[in-house]
Order: sequence, then C-alpha cells, then structure tokens
Amino acid sequence: MTHQPPEGGDPTPQGRDYLEIRLTELERENAAQAARIGDLQRRIGQQQSMITTMSRAAQMVRITRLGIRRPGSLIRLPVDLVRAARSPAVVPPPPAAAAQAGVIEPDRGVRRQLAAAVRAGERVASADAPRDVSTLRVAIIADTAVQRGLAPECELIPVEPNGWQETLGARRPDLLLVQSAWRGTGGSWQYRVAWYPHPDAFRLGHLRAIVDWCRAAGIPTVFWSTGDPLHVERFAAASALFDHVLTVDPGSIARLLAEEGRSSARVAHLPPAIQPRFHNPTGRPDDASPVAFIGAAFRGRPLQQREDLDRLLDAAARVGLTIRDRQLGADRRLFGFAERHRDHIGAWLPVAGIPDAIRAHRAIIGVPDPAIVPGRVLEALACGRPVVTTSRALAAAAYPDVVLCGDTDVELDRAVATAVEAGPTVEAGIDRAVTGLMESHTYRHHLAVIARQAGFVVADPATRVALVALADDGADLDRLAATTARLAGSLREIAVGTLDDEALGGSCRERLANASGALPVRVIRQADEPAAVRHRRLAAAVDATWVHVAGASTGASAASLASLVAAIDYAGADVIGAPVAGGRPYSVSAVIDPRLALVRRTTLLDHDWPAGASADEMSSLVRDGTRLYAGARTIATGPA
Repeated sequence: MTHQPPEGGDPTPQGRDYLEIRLTELERENAAQAARIGDLQRRIGQQQSMITTMSRAAQMVRITRLGIRRPGSLIRLPVDLVRAARSPAVVPPPPAAAAQAGVIEPDRGVRRQLAAAVRAGERVASADAPRDVSTLRVAIIADTAVQRGLAPECELIPVEPNGWQETLGARRPDLLLVQSAWRGTGGSWQYRVAWYPHPDAFRLGHLRAIVDWCRAAGIPTVFWSTGDPLHVERFAAASALFDHVLTVDPGSIARLLAEEGRSSARVAHLPPAIQPRFHNPTGRPDDASPVAFIGAAFRGRPLQQREDLDRLLDAAARVGLTIRDRQLGADRRLFGFAERHRDHIGAWLPVAGIPDAIRAHRAIIGVPDPAIVPGRVLEALACGRPVVTTSRALAAAAYPDVVLCGDTDVELDRAVATAVEAGPTVEAGIDRAVTGLMESHTYRHHLAVIARQAGFVVADPATRVALVALADDGADLDRLAATTARLAGSLREIAVGTLDDEALGGSCRERLANASGALPVRVIRQADEPAAVRHRRLAAAVDATWVHVAGASTGASAASLASLVAAIDYAGADVIGAPVAGGRPYSVSAVIDPRLALVRRTTLLDHDWPAGASADEMSSLVRDGTRLYAGARTIATGPA
C-alpha cells in the first residue's frame, strides 16, 4: 500500500519513505526526459536519411513495375534494383512544400513498411551467400531466460535504458530483438516494456527512442511476445513500435494485426525455445524426488486454470510434491499458492538452476494452459521428464505420450503415478520428444526464424554426418543400399570402399545414387587391409564433422540415427551411441554399441574403430581420453 504523508506536521516514517521513493522517481523521470530531448534533437538530423531511403524505395517500385510491364527487361531487374538501391536519391520537398504541391504523404504505417522493405531488399541484394545465424550481432532487451538461451548462438549486445547510444554506436547490431520482458538486463527495463501506470512507463520513451534510432540506421526491429495470450494487452503498445512481431500464441495474431499499418507478413507465430546446452536429459539421478512444480501461481489467470492447477498440486502432494516458487516474495495480491500448498514450497530457484531442478524430479506439473504449450513444459521434456496436467491443456494434445493428463481426482492420481513410474511407454515417448525438440525447437532454430522474419537470408543448419561403409561383393552392396535408403535424410555424404573391380564400383555408384537421391557418393578402390584401416581412409575422404560406420550385419533406422544426431549439441562427446544391455541411457559411458554410433571424424582418424561392443574393444578409446556417450535407451538396430 502507498503511504501518503499526513496533512500538517512531520510525515510518519512510512510517509518519509513514500516521499523519498517519489523523489527518486521524479529525478529518474527528469533524467529520462532530458535524454528524450537529446534523442529528439538527433532524430531531426536522421529524418533526412529516412526521406532519402523512401526515395530509393520509390525508384525500386518504379523499376519493378516497368519490369512486369515489359517482360523482356526482367533479366536486368536484379541489377537495376541493386543500382537503384546504391544510387544517389532525389530528396523530396519538405512536408510543407509537399502539401502546397498537392502531394499526399504516406501515413506512418506505410512509411514503416516501405522502409522495412527497402532494408530487406538491400540485405538480399548485398548478400553473397546465405548467412549462418552464429555470425549475427543481435542487440537484445530480454529477461534472463531468453538472454541465457540465445547467448551461445550468436553475439548478443545487451541494451539498457541508459547509455544505449554509446553501446549501439560502438557495436552496430544486425538487428534489434526485444522480448516482452518484465525486468530485462539487471532489472533495468522494469516498467519500460510492459505498460503500467508508472512514470517509467510513460509513452515507453526509452524503448521508442531505441527503435527510432534503429529504424533510421536501417537496422530491423523484432518484438517477441512471450507472454501471450495472458499478457497480450500489457505489451500491445510496445509491440506496435516494431517492424516485425512474433508471438508464442497463434490466437493472438489477430489482436496484433489490429495495430495500425501492420500487415500479415510482419506478424508470425514463434513458440518458446529450449537451449540444448542446459535443457537435456544428461545426469538424471536414480534417487530423484517424485514430483515438482516450477513456476508461479499467478492470480490473474482465468479461474478455470487456477482451479485446475490446485487440483494438480493436490494430486502431486499425495505422492510427494516440491514447489519451486519463481515469484517467491512477490506481491501477494498478484502471486500466491493456496494455503494448503505452502508447506511444500522450497527455496527460491534462479533461472540457471531450473534444468537441474527438473532432472532432480521424476515428473513435472505443467500449467494447464489451453492456448499454448508453455516453455516450462518444453524444458521438462527436453530434460527427459514427463509432465502431468489436465486434459484442457494444449500440451496434452501436442505430446500425448509424455504429457499425461486427467480431470477428476482419480484420473490425476493415475496420471501422476504413471509419470513417476516412467515405464517403457513413457520412456519411449521421452526419447521421441527429446529428439523432436532438439531438431526444431532450440534457440538456434528460433534465431533463424527471427532473422528470416527480419529479412536476412539465413543458411539452414548443415547436416554433419557422413556414412562410410565397405562393400566388397553384391551382398554387401544390397545391405548398404537398403541402409542408405533409410538414412538418406540424416546424411551429408557417403563414402564407400571396395576391393572389387570396376564393375562393382560402377554398380555401387548407380545403386547408392538411386537410394540416396542428391547426396554425393564417393566410391574408393582400396587395398586389402584391415577393416579399421580402410574405415580411417574413408573418413579422410569426407568433409562431415561426424561419421557413421555402417557395419556389414547391422544397419541403423532413420529414427535411431536422428536420435544420435540430436544428442550432438548436448552430449559433449567424441562418440555417441546406443547403450549396451543394462547400460544407463543419456550418460557418459565406458561402453556403447559401435554398430549404431556416431564418431567424430577426427577420432576415427586417430583410432581403430571396434568391430564389437565388448569392453575390451572400447578400452583403448577410453584410455586415450575419448569421451563416450550413451544415448536413448530405445535406440534400436535392425537388419541392414
């Protein structure tokens, strides 16, 4: 409660606190307004640059129209567009003169779209090749979780409200990415992105100044609204400032499109992401606690969701519940668990501790959100833990094998028991979920979506696996062709060694070309040497970072190889393979099954690849410091 000073006399201690806080707020507001004045003065000079840019846009539109009307000139269109983008522009008259001449100026939304189109066209015209997202320099305003997730994928420039001019001037970014952040870097953006009746939120002055500076400098701006649909209105004013908007909720797209001057091409769906370096199943303990809820009880959620969450917590409490309240100590009017659940609340948990906390429990309670799959659910699945929620939650339909649900007390008790037991069906579902998330829901994948939305030409992640095999007779070739047909989608190239004559070599090229599609196939005539030596010579002939050695008796299924490929980013290993019988999945291991494994090319060049899965055959690798990682338990080999 705010304490006003009493009328007359000295203020009470609470009143003095109020006055001191209010004085600090006014001083901060005054400083912000002074900075705003400086920004406005700089913007006066930047308007000329914007006018010039729009003139170039008009030239490019005129050239494109001429090309459409005259098909014979289409071949020159790319060159003409580049020349128009780089040529001196004709500066139009100032607004007053334009009005006197009867010229109608485009409104703000049209100007923004024209400027964004020109910037995208210039980036495409100047791009020599698709760009790897790791080379992007991204100015970012985001909460800790998003910054931590993106940090390993590109060069981040955290931006604060004060001193941003110097920060961006010293390190010009490729794009500005702003999340619907509550606090931002070090808490410096509180009340400055979300709308609040607070002095710092007045007209979003700091955020508006940064966006205007980026627009004048030709830097695309992207807003990622991660609080939708619950907080879509809270961040609507901020999202309206940006060239492009992404939302975790497809249902909020219509609301975002209602902003003036916003086209459907500038609003898209982008769900939450996971960071494989943190969110992965490695290190799940055998003595894990039963069930945890990691999050907050927000009183602003719809009544049905709050009641569903209370029933879920009741069911978990009957088995053994731990609550890690992410809003511990926050305003009780906004956040708070029911009285009966407060005895289960543990210590406050920082963002960096969330993955370990997930792995330390056998199941996770998921917020029953009917509109989106919450980020915490994706994090739990990526960490190898099933989730329990209600049937109204979208996550239950999206991941039916590993997001267990119910509505009545009996159904919820059964769902919790099944999740905690984690039998073969749940374990197989976890393996599929981990692979799927690593293949498409990581921050690297999402950064590529963000960059494309902003107009960059982005390279798809290169497949990093080559298949090497020996084919010395027709039977070997038949098995290899079948294996190649199964694995083609996961491979970058194929190298085959043969002892036979030219006839078998020619047949091998033809058969594998038909089986693998457009994959490059290299057939190498080899001397009669030990298999390990021949495999090393084949590894020396490929470019891929990782190699799968296809044995004569066993071949990999496409799903199994995909599971191994998905582990590359988090295993931190030199060899990734299927665990042997009785082996522990998702763990550093002394023995894996080499018949279904990925090995670093450099490791294969330095070591003899074992023919079997015995401890003796693996011991030389381990003694030399080679790190072996056992992947999913359900990885299976099959006949070649």
